[in-house]
Amino acid sequence: MLANIASTGVHLYAVTDQITLARADLDRLPTREAALARRQFRHTAQTLDHAGKLWAAVTTAQRPTQTYASATGLLDQTLFALTHRGPHQRTSADLAARIDLGQAMAELRYATADLRELTHLAVPLPLRLARSGLLFAPARALGHTPERINAVTHHRYIAADRST
Repeated sequence: MLANIASTGVHLYAVTDQITLARADLDRLPTREAALARRQFRHTAQTLDHAGKLWAAVTTAQRPTQTYASATGLLDQTLFALTHRGPHQRTSADLAARIDLGQAMAELRYATADLRELTHLAVPLPLRLARSGLLFAPARALGHTPERINAVTHHRYIAADRST
């Protein structure tokens, strides 16, 4: 789920970037301010994308709830429909004709604030998982040691800890 949350965050920042560009294109935001904000949005999105790729290999082996899956799917569809006409990205003027750009930015600020809080809460999770003794990984993915040779050759999972 953390990988999915990161992916959704990337989408949120992409939409925020597009709305910021539209506001600058329509002279509702100074160009210099928009350029600085857009650089920050892109940097944050790249960081989230990297984190999402790291978390994608981790699983609890538990499926997300139907409610969570439906909500994230609906959010992704809504964001895409907002910013695209068919497969093509909307122009700034088209976007401004569809929505109140200022209100959209306010709503996106709320969403990204929640995303920041959730991300901040997730930062200590890898270390907590490693300390718990409940984290397992394929032996072949961990550092090879004489003690693990048998587990590696038999494709077993072994307990992971901070030293692995």
